[in-house]
Amino acid sequence: MSMRIIVCLLLSLLFSLKAEDQLECRNSKCFCNTVKNDEEGSTRRCSDKLYQQNLSMIQNWIHPPKNMSAFPYLELDTRHFSYFDVHIQIKCRNFNLKHNSTANTTLFDLIPKLNLHDIENLILWECPFPEEPFQVLFDILNVTKVNDFRILYPTSTVRLSDFYFEGIPPLTSIIFTGKGYEPSVREMSYEDPFGKGTTIIDKNLYALDPNVFQHLRNLKRLQIEGYNITTLDPSMFGNLTSLEYLIIYSNQIENLTRDLFSNLLNLKKLDISENKISVLQSDILHDLVNLRDFEAYGNMFQAFPPDLFSKTEKIESIFLSYNGPLFEGFLSNLPNLQEVFLEGSNILNELPRDLFWNSPNLKKLYLRGHTKLTHIPRELFRDSRKISKLDLSNNGLHDLEENTFEFIKELADLDLSHNQLNNITNDIFSRGDIALSLEHLNLSHNKLKSIADKTFEKLYSLKSLDLSNNFLKLSPDEPYSYSQLKPCIILETINLSNNQISQIYEDWIISKYVEHRKLDLTYNKITSIPDFVFHSTENEEYPGFQDIKIDLSYNQIEVIEFKDTPPTTKKKYSKTIKIILTGNPVACNCSNYDLFNFIQKPMSPNEFKTIKIEKSDELTCKPLNMPIKTMDLTKLPCDNVAGCPTACKCTYSPQHDQIIVNCTSANLTRIPQNLNITLVDKRAIPWHLREKKNRTIQLVLRNNSIQEFFPDTSENYTLVTDLDLSLNKIRDEKDITRHLPILETLDLSHNQLESLSSDFVNLLKSSSNVSSIFLYGNKWKCDCRITDLYNFNTENPQILKDFKNITCDDSRLLYKKSKEDFCPSLTVSIVLAILVVLLVLVSFLYYKYQQEIKVWLFAHRILLCWLTEEDVDTDKVYDAFVSYNQEDYRIVVKELIPQLDKNYKVCHHERDFIGGRMITEQIEEKVYQSRRTIIVLTEDFLKSYWGMYEFRTAHTQAKKDNCLRVILIILGDMPPQASIPDDMKAYINTHTYIKWGDKWFWQHCTGINKN
Repeated sequence: MSMRIIVCLLLSLLFSLKAEDQLECRNSKCFCNTVKNDEEGSTRRCSDKLYQQNLSMIQNWIHPPKNMSAFPYLELDTRHFSYFDVHIQIKCRNFNLKHNSTANTTLFDLIPKLNLHDIENLILWECPFPEEPFQVLFDILNVTKVNDFRILYPTSTVRLSDFYFEGIPPLTSIIFTGKGYEPSVREMSYEDPFGKGTTIIDKNLYALDPNVFQHLRNLKRLQIEGYNITTLDPSMFGNLTSLEYLIIYSNQIENLTRDLFSNLLNLKKLDISENKISVLQSDILHDLVNLRDFEAYGNMFQAFPPDLFSKTEKIESIFLSYNGPLFEGFLSNLPNLQEVFLEGSNILNELPRDLFWNSPNLKKLYLRGHTKLTHIPRELFRDSRKISKLDLSNNGLHDLEENTFEFIKELADLDLSHNQLNNITNDIFSRGDIALSLEHLNLSHNKLKSIADKTFEKLYSLKSLDLSNNFLKLSPDEPYSYSQLKPCIILETINLSNNQISQIYEDWIISKYVEHRKLDLTYNKITSIPDFVFHSTENEEYPGFQDIKIDLSYNQIEVIEFKDTPPTTKKKYSKTIKIILTGNPVACNCSNYDLFNFIQKPMSPNEFKTIKIEKSDELTCKPLNMPIKTMDLTKLPCDNVAGCPTACKCTYSPQHDQIIVNCTSANLTRIPQNLNITLVDKRAIPWHLREKKNRTIQLVLRNNSIQEFFPDTSENYTLVTDLDLSLNKIRDEKDITRHLPILETLDLSHNQLESLSSDFVNLLKSSSNVSSIFLYGNKWKCDCRITDLYNFNTENPQILKDFKNITCDDSRLLYKKSKEDFCPSLTVSIVLAILVVLLVLVSFLYYKYQQEIKVWLFAHRILLCWLTEEDVDTDKVYDAFVSYNQEDYRIVVKELIPQLDKNYKVCHHERDFIGGRMITEQIEEKVYQSRRTIIVLTEDFLKSYWGMYEFRTAHTQAKKDNCLRVILIILGDMPPQASIPDDMKAYINTHTYIKWGDKWFWQHCTGINKN
């Protein structure tokens, strides 16, 4: 291409873009603004000038909010894939709303003038059907050529006629898509608004005129989909002599004639699927000599004419569904036939053996959905040697003859799923060349109970096998370590889910010919994982094998045992096995300790796991439903110990490799004489400790009545490393350490020991094992006999863990004493020391508790010359607490309390009680915090439970403090004597009260309160 041509093209594109930027409408009411404009394309919006302000508000929004865009406007998208590939999309927003202001404005009035010339694609999206022909739209856009014109989801109904297409430029593609149409999977390729296609899909089209397509002589593709058309005029397609693809899909058509297609000599594809056609004329396809693809599924066919395809020798693909028989030779003598889809007959119970004879190029055959078809004739595939994909699923097949597939030479994919097959014989896949070519085999959802040992013997090319949802056990006739699948050496996918398999075979796991394998064993009866699974990645004989994924979800696996080193490696990119265990009843006990530890344990920087437990975050153990990923392994229950002493509980701790004999609170008077305990389940022992002969023992004898420690001759006592004798009655420590040679921890706290012998202390000094001793809570005699213990702690402070808590029988802390304190030389020193301690203690007590001392002295009338009432009331918060009945609320709250508040700090429940706390607790607290309690006495007060409770609380406090605490105010008349309780009556008779309303009421009240 010369430089002059390139310059001309660039100038042309520049002028086109500049003309587009002007955005002038043919109607002066139009207003437009730009949202986006870059090298990929532009987005502009146009509306009536009445909505100019609204349009400006959403200018910067690519997707405007609904509350800001509730007015009618156009959105014009232009995309430039290249200079010769320009796509225009016009979206009508909110044109379905009622707007009187735009009633006189047509759709084309709002479309701006552009200078586009040659474009690939023009789309109207959700716009009302125009009242003018499409030529007007092309004139506004100055389009002289368009390949693909589409109207998608129009918002108005129309009778489509040639009026709309008159005078438009030559079109290759026209598409009408209605809102009621939902494309099938086969049509999804046409969904892209900027893609290429020719479709009329519109439920708003209620009729097609016979001459609707007379101006579209160049049309090559036409799709009429998704509306209620019932008939097509025989002359409708008469002028479409260039048409190559005709799809009349998903309508209500009941009848088609040969005349409708008689002029379509170039037609390559015809799709009449999803209609209501029940009968096809035998000659309906006779004029379609170039037909390659015919689809007619989803109709109401009972049968097809035997010579339907007699004139379509070029046919390559046939898709049919029906509910009746097939005639002999129906699809025979079709030399170019490559793909056949026959589905869904509840009547067909037999296939004509010559159905495909002399159609030698058949490569894909889908023959499914015939529930009464129980047998496939051997001669069916006589001439179908090139079939590579054979789908016989969803039929009623009960068995297959051994030579059913012997004629097929290139079969790679065989689907026999969803049938009624009971067993598979030895030779079914070994006859002919099928054994060499078959790569994918699906036998799922049958009734298979057994598979002969040599069924897969020659399937060396098989890559995927699906045997799921059967009743298989896959147990070979002989007890081999491999299964019937061993010959299938390059299997990558094995689906054995939903069967009755109870064993994993080595050939499922190990292969030297595949890099990746997926094994699905979900919903079976597997109870254990063999050891070769965990260590298969270490086998250097299989360098090609890289990783395998094994799904063992929802089996019956309770314990997973590592018989050897857990699977790890130093190589970063090593072979890996991924295992899924979800839904298994993995036991919450120490038999799974190695598994749990393996899941939780992080690897070191130079170490990598060759086994990965996937979805371990979801994995729980039963019956506790504890998440394995986060569970505390120290609390794993391990009750697998035999020979446990009576009244004791024995468990095993895998983390410490120790048996725990717990005899706490077992009412023992002597230690167990039989300690011959053994571990029953060796799987609980961590893998690296299994070679160890004996397990150490932790013996817990806490809280019993044992007085002496006399171990029997059981050898297991020599394995005790931890001995807890706390809370017993031991007086003598002899022989404890002598018979426990590897003892590490000894707890003798809270016994009746008074001293330790020199022999015992010397044994502690000579022992290299003892690391912890507890002696707190005994009645130690702090005399010269304690010197050895004191010296031992001085030399070994890390061993006596509670030395600072040990007290002498005089309650003094041992560690605060010196050796001279145990064996004093001068009695005077002792006396002086005692006096000094007493003096300090008295001073300390007085300083710390002087308030309590003053209160006690005042209450007992001792040393009153040194005390005043103010001394004992220094901790009071209030001067007075007012107790009254709710019936007297107005006088008390409105008159009494305001007057008292002037000089005193007064407490009453409405103001000072805290919501939510106990009433009794607050009454007792407030009475105690007040110097006086004022009782407003009325007859109603005597009937009040809480009023009397407050009086009795104050009266009790007064007697306890031995001083005046209660002030009685009589409101109104004195209540009748019969209504006054005895304790209140006694108080009134022995104390002065004040009468409300007396002339000197406030002086009396103030005077008493100050007393």
